[in-house]
Amino acid sequence: MSNFTEFYDYTENLVWAQYTVSNIINHELTKGEVREEFVIDAIQKGFGNTINLKRGFLQVGDDQSNQMDILLLKRNAHVMNIGNQTIVHPDNCLMVLEVKGNATGTDMKEYNDKIAKVKAMEADSYPLFGLFCYKIKLTEKTIMNRFGFNYDGSTNSYLDEFNLANHISGSPIDYPNIDFIISIETDEADESKQVYMRRNEITGRYIRSADFPVMKNLYLLTRSLLMTDN
Repeated sequence: MSNFTEFYDYTENLVWAQYTVSNIINHELTKGEVREEFVIDAIQKGFGNTINLKRGFLQVGDDQSNQMDILLLKRNAHVMNIGNQTIVHPDNCLMVLEVKGNATGTDMKEYNDKIAKVKAMEADSYPLFGLFCYKIKLTEKTIMNRFGFNYDGSTNSYLDEFNLANHISGSPIDYPNIDFIISIETDEADESKQVYMRRNEITGRYIRSADFPVMKNLYLLTRSLLMTDN
């Protein structure tokens, strides 16, 4: 086992343990903010002190987004800091991450709509939009169906029937603005309910990663985005 794999496993288990412990917090807003801090800290530890993670808003002219949980900014991003919130132009943001303790279909729809509002702004470029879930309050079949996959009983797997060459459009996607989704849940029997799916920028379809632990995918994606910030 490589040192990095050990780090991915350790960090994922730590973040999950922190989530479980945070259930003692009764105030929901405080609990949500604490869990966002867990995710920020986990990402930060994978990249030292040079990574630029903030909370705040995206803004173009007078158009401002809803509040965003985590913003991965470019190294020299020009920002407006107001209290503990940061306002930044979409061009200066590499990734937006929404954090949910136990995500519902409503949460996904609301985030999808929030992203649509940002993409309606007149910016030259937009960040990747991800959804980090500790748990998802949906069955695996429902999750996969809503991201364009159908269950194949003969192979006991999920397939995307999209085929560009044969002009097959595939099943509709409910949340097409979400670029990736990750869930780190492990249940009481220590069985993984984890998922990481990333949208293909060309086809608009989703690919489910077979790399575990799933936190590895978040680190590798973050690294690839940081490498574009020269």
